[in-house]
Amino acid sequence: MIPSDPTRLPILAVGVIGSVQDGKTTLAAALTRVTAGPPRSREQLLDRCERLRGVTILGKCLEYCTEQRRIFHWDCPGHPDHGKNTIKALSQVDVVILVVSVAEGVREQTREHLQFARALGVAHVIVFLNMCDLLDVPELLDLVELETRELLGACGFDGDAAPVIRGSAELAARDEWREPLYALRDALDAAPLQLRDAAGPLVLPVVRTYSRWYARYQGIAPVPSTVLAGRIERGTLRHGDALELVGHGPVRRGRAVQVRSFERVVTELAAGESAGCQFAEVPPWDIAAGMVLATPGTLATHRRFVARLALTRSDARPRSTWRPPFALASGYRPHLYVRAADITCTVTLTDAPRAEPGERVTALIELDVPTVLAGAAGFILRDAHWTVATGEIAELLD
Repeated sequence: MIPSDPTRLPILAVGVIGSVQDGKTTLAAALTRVTAGPPRSREQLLDRCERLRGVTILGKCLEYCTEQRRIFHWDCPGHPDHGKNTIKALSQVDVVILVVSVAEGVREQTREHLQFARALGVAHVIVFLNMCDLLDVPELLDLVELETRELLGACGFDGDAAPVIRGSAELAARDEWREPLYALRDALDAAPLQLRDAAGPLVLPVVRTYSRWYARYQGIAPVPSTVLAGRIERGTLRHGDALELVGHGPVRRGRAVQVRSFERVVTELAAGESAGCQFAEVPPWDIAAGMVLATPGTLATHRRFVARLALTRSDARPRSTWRPPFALASGYRPHLYVRAADITCTVTLTDAPRAEPGERVTALIELDVPTVLAGAAGFILRDAHWTVATGEIAELLD
């Protein structure tokens, strides 16, 4: 039974990952039919461009409630061309649901999404084997489950203890086979919660921005402003607070003229909440995704740091992939993804002049623009559509 005030339930942010066409969006729509919240169809979760292409492009965040949790559900893109959007969504989650189609098995994007989640500090995985209605042979289902558990172990998760649920999102969305959805709902209720500091200084990484700068002159908004969307890592966001945007250049100061959570106007939001802050006094061309909204004077930016890198292994890609994993040398300039920031950087190896795929090395990394690095769970290095390495910050320099 859902409590009368679901906002008092503990918050769990869930990211749904897996390869393209494995049924992630259909599963999201099916979950809205067995939980408290407005039911959605797959078409309602896609915008017009996504419906034309048939794939998810931007990560979508839904809100629903179970008996013991208030869920923030992130539907992550599965196509390799949109890995950047997947990383931004996974930077805000506590638990991931790995969707694997039993008709296709484990694929390249399945492995890469697990690497993303592990690099960004996610420790708990729930596996949903989808499209089980297409296979009548139990031995094949057992084989896919075994392969998935081995992949979890190879990516740093506990493959033996991970809950595995077999079902069909398509049938569940049509209310024909709901038992696996009930089991998935119970697994979400049993997932570990992450403790967050609601009393400390505010830290809110900006994932997406929406400009309302010219709405004042159209009579829509009382003041020119920009809506900043993200999940609060620490502290409490209150209406009327004087705040500052840190990162990507000089500090910008403004104030929160309105606070929203899933289209509800509220007076304050605590750590763990998904928030939208209408931020005034800073023009939209001075704001970018990856900046951090914070209490004034509490955060510092850095450009140089020492990192421990784990390069992508040579056996992490199938033979059909035309481009092999990268070897690194000093002077290499990939894109670095930390929190919601996407910044070009320069990598200088300190242990050897060259690092081969699968090796673990220490490197000095210099960012093109300063950003907030303190408290980041980890980062990812990518080149175009390929993951080069994952890493963690060992020491902040300047």
